[in-house]
Amino acid sequence: EPVSVPSVAALVAAQGLVETSGLAASRVHANVLYAHNDSGDTARIFMIGTNGASRNVVSVTGAPAVDWEDIAVGKCPSGSCVFVGDIGDNGKSRTDIALVRFPEPSLSATTVAADVFPLRYPDGPHDAETLLVDDAGAVYVVTKETFGAVSLVAFGVPGTPGTALTGRIVASFTPPTFGVPAVTGGDFFGGPCPRLVVRTYAALLLFEGTSGEGPADLVKRPFRTLQAPLEQQGEAVAFAADGRSIFTASEGTSVPLNAWSCGP
Repeated sequence: EPVSVPSVAALVAAQGLVETSGLAASRVHANVLYAHNDSGDTARIFMIGTNGASRNVVSVTGAPAVDWEDIAVGKCPSGSCVFVGDIGDNGKSRTDIALVRFPEPSLSATTVAADVFPLRYPDGPHDAETLLVDDAGAVYVVTKETFGAVSLVAFGVPGTPGTALTGRIVASFTPPTFGVPAVTGGDFFGGPCPRLVVRTYAALLLFEGTSGEGPADLVKRPFRTLQAPLEQQGEAVAFAADGRSIFTASEGTSVPLNAWSCGP
């Protein structure tokens, strides 16, 4: 059973990581999280330890960086890849949102080459800050709304780089209000006990399912609400690589890396 009060696991000490907008756990490096800044940075990712220590900074070549909003790790043709959503669109007017995908880099890499897949919503532009990847490597986006229901948009498994992925809305759910219901991040953890976490500035929503279920199944289930820590502008959330804990972080410098115990 997840605990309702998180503990501070560490302070994030990565120089240059000042607007943490996404977090994801590496599947090839033990106790390493990937993070990135919000809009305004170059195409780069930060590798930080679960103890907050800076491990590496990697430039992502061949990739746009208009408004990176979330990051995930999942299956891809080369094994395990990092997926980044260039999906921020406050004005709901962008026609160039994209998925950036590249193999998990080594701890000594300075650059990594990305494949880019344009994304198209079925019903026109949306603002979004949440990217999910399921066990098959299929990509999902949760839209960001000011109030009311949000949509889960399925884009499928990316195919040929450069080929657009057109999404379809497969589910919707309504986050609790708490004054700030906007969805700012999420993560999916598969396997025999799949779970999905979505965060707002004020809360974490934890969906849990049974073996074989994916994001579209989980968001149709009731969720448990965990109180988010008091973060200045909390947008990042990730399961640990074993799915047994949840990390969150806020925008800002030297911010706390908060952790929940998440059960078996």
